Amino acid sequence: MNNTEQSSPETPVPAPHAEREHSKISPSKLKSLEICPQWLPDTKEAHAITQTGTKLHEALDKNFFDHLSDEEKILARACSDYTDRLKVSLPGCSVLNEIQLDILDGIWGFADHVIVHAGDKVAELVDYKFSTQLQESVEMNPAAQAYALGLFKKFPSLQAIGVHYLYPRLDIVDTGSYSRSDCARIEARVKLIKQRVESGAPAMFVAENCLYCGRLVSCPLAQGKLLPIASRYQEAKGVQIPAVPDFSAVQDPKAWKQYLELAPLLEATADSIRRHAVEFRETSGQEIDGFELRTRAGKAKITDPIRAWAFAEKAGVTKEEFLACTEVSAKGLLDAVAEKAPRGKKGSVKQAFENTLRDEMVLEVGRDSHFMQKIKQTS
Repeated sequence: MNNTEQSSPETPVPAPHAEREHSKISPSKLKSLEICPQWLPDTKEAHAITQTGTKLHEALDKNFFDHLSDEEKILARACSDYTDRLKVSLPGCSVLNEIQLDILDGIWGFADHVIVHAGDKVAELVDYKFSTQLQESVEMNPAAQAYALGLFKKFPSLQAIGVHYLYPRLDIVDTGSYSRSDCARIEARVKLIKQRVESGAPAMFVAENCLYCGRLVSCPLAQGKLLPIASRYQEAKGVQIPAVPDFSAVQDPKAWKQYLELAPLLEATADSIRRHAVEFRETSGQEIDGFELRTRAGKAKITDPIRAWAFAEKAGVTKEEFLACTEVSAKGLLDAVAEKAPRGKKGSVKQAFENTLRDEMVLEVGRDSHFMQKIKQTS
């Protein structure tokens, strides 16, 4: 590649995803900070889907999938297949994985996969998204724009960049494009976000954004929006807030829409209160009146049933005794049976096996439950 910052053999390999140092204002945080300059990432343990995403990113970095579960392999291969097809369609291209891109002073990030072609004048920026939720469209997404800006700065020969956000869980690919003429507009947007954060611009309450904010409990604006929902506890807790009707008496769909949108935020607030109270008690040593610090033993889990059985057998445990200690995943067993069936008959074989288990009273299916789920907006 013809550029002023071409990698040399001595260029250090980026650290694994989970170990990387992140800039205070990274591309992935720009959307949240644009909504609220006071937003701060929550420091609680990463969600299971986030942990899986990190694992899949690292597997794709190394192009090694043997350690992944069957479901994870499907997600990883969906991404690698897409990038492989893209490379085949661009003869003579060069590929860069996990390169650090400097966007503005103090703002940097790592691009998942970059393909440069057309005489180093065009690049394809591929980003893997393992969430179950769509982000802002590529053509409006500040993170996508920031990475494009970083690429234009790193490689002066580039004139155009195609951006590809892959959502394998949703079977969606969101694409867009940027030209070098967009750089001034993008840089101004990122600079404005950064300046608003550094100047302490006022907070803004947006439920979906606040849900993942580390300042949720201490934010007066969020508290002002949330406390009225807890007003039914006013008399018992001595909280002076406006009264709301008993939820069993609410008959207005618009009111229910508001309550349902705030419910996840209330759950996050309660979780954050408990975690920070424990942190306060442990670090300060001060007692909290009416509460005591207790310890709950961590849950033990067998991670390799086959090896566990080998050790148990040596210890004198019979197969029947071992099986009595196990809990078989109904879905996993049905899927395993379906995989043994000929192509085109997997569904019918799976259903027949399920019927057999039901008839023999070894499969119990619980009653259906009902819940409200937010409708995804499509453009």
